[in-house]
Amino acid sequence: MRTFACFLAIAVFAFPTVASALKDRGNQCYQNFECKSGVCYSYVDRQKYCIDRQKGCAVPGTAGVDINTRIRYGGRYYLCQKGGAWKPVPDTNSQ
Repeated sequence: MRTFACFLAIAVFAFPTVASALKDRGNQCYQNFECKSGVCYSYVDRQKYCIDRQKGCAVPGTAGVDINTRIRYGGRYYLCQKGGAWKPVPDTNSQ
């Protein structure tokens, strides 16, 4: 009984601390379980960020962007693809 009481005390008092430590969207992460949304995707800077579940790709400091969103980073253009992947694409404005 004492073991169960200790477990219960740890579960009740530790869970709020763990839950409050979860990261908001737009914050850097390493794995899905670190994010409140449960989604941690890579950006073109090779870092990972928490995003909303409804978004397709990560962008630092934001909830993420939708699939087929085009961005410019480091002088190159990238297209958000399904599964959180950024694909380098040509600059369509210079053609």
